[in-house]
Amino acid sequence: MSTYYYSPSTGGFYLDDFNKIIPEDAIEITKEYWQSLLEGQSAGKQISKDENGYPILIDPPPTVLTYSQSRAGEYPLVGEQLDMLWHAIDQGALDKNSLFYTTIADIKNRFPKE
Repeated sequence: MSTYYYSPSTGGFYLDDFNKIIPEDAIEITKEYWQSLLEGQSAGKQISKDENGYPILIDPPPTVLTYSQSRAGEYPLVGEQLDMLWHAIDQGALDKNSLFYTTIADIKNRFPKE
């Protein structure tokens, strides 16, 4: 029966039946706790360590998008933009009141350049 370990210095798990070298700072954990950590990781949590080096699950830090990443997902598809532009030109309304202009202006206002 294997003994399970977690090393705070490497952030890795070790089994005495499998690993020939186990870091000196390795902390023994139960197989059940090891499984619960892996299940938590599969569910989107991150494995970290507490102040004593014991492995714990934490929420991952929020993803911070750059200006261009934030803005890029908001624009309509190019085909839709061209359609709005065509309609504005066809109606003789290619100005700041057209759907094309107001749609793009709204996105630029919500995500100003940094």
